[in-house]
Amino acid sequence: MNARQRYIETMTFGRPDRVFLLPPWLWTSTLERWHTEGLPQDVHVDAYYGTDRYQTVPVVTGLLPPFDREVLVSDGETRIVRRAGEGQIIREFKERPDMNMPQWLDYPLKTREDWERSFRPRLDPYSPARYPLWWEDYVRSVTDRDYPLGIAAGSYFGWIRNWMGLERLSLAFYDEPSFIHEMIEYLAWFICETIHRALDEVKPDFALIWEDMAGKGGPLCSPPHVPRVSGAGLQARHGLPA
Repeated sequence: MNARQRYIETMTFGRPDRVFLLPPWLWTSTLERWHTEGLPQDVHVDAYYGTDRYQTVPVVTGLLPPFDREVLVSDGETRIVRRAGEGQIIREFKERPDMNMPQWLDYPLKTREDWERSFRPRLDPYSPARYPLWWEDYVRSVTDRDYPLGIAAGSYFGWIRNWMGLERLSLAFYDEPSFIHEMIEYLAWFICETIHRALDEVKPDFALIWEDMAGKGGPLCSPPHVPRVSGAGLQARHGLPA
C-alpha cells in the first residue's frame, strides 16, 4: 500500500495497512536541539522517523503581495518591527527571534477603510503569481503520484484574528457584526475562486483549513459563534476525500 492509498484509507475509515504518519512540522531551533540530543545531522528527518510522504499544491492563498518587513525601533536586546507577511507590529529579540515568542503590540486591520485599502487588494484570486509560472508542467508531474497531495484552503477566524488581534475581533463580533460577516463571506469566495483551478486540474486528496480558535485555557470564541465564523466557507464542498 503506497502513502496515498494509506492516507485515503486512514481518513475515510477504511482498512489501511497502518495509520498514515504525518511528518513533523519543525521549528529550526527544534531541529538544532534534536541534533544536540542524538539526531544524526546527515539524515532526512522524515526518513529517519519513518513518516509518510505528502505534499501541498504550490498555490498562494494568503496575502499577495505580503506586507514588507520594517524595523521601526531598535533598542538594546530587542527591536520593534512590522512583521513580514501580515503586517503586525511586534517586539522581538534581536538574537535568535525564531526561538522566542514575540510580544504582539499592534495589528494592521482596525477599520473598514483598512480592509478596503490594505487587505482586499491583497486578496485578489486572479493575481497571476498565485499559481506557478510553469503550472502545466507541475500538473503533469503529480498526475500519477503515489502520495497524498493537499491544498491550503485558508482560514476565517484565524486569518481575521491575525489581522485584527483577538481583542478587537472579539469586540467587533458585537459592535460590527455586519463587517465581520462581510469579511468572512469575501474570504469564502476568495478561497474557492483561488483554488478551483487546482481542484479541477490536480484533484488534491485533502484540504488544509486552520482556525486556531482555542488554547489550553479554553475556546477563543463561544460555541455559537463557530458556525457564524467558519460556516460560510466550510459548507462549500468540492469533492475532496478529506
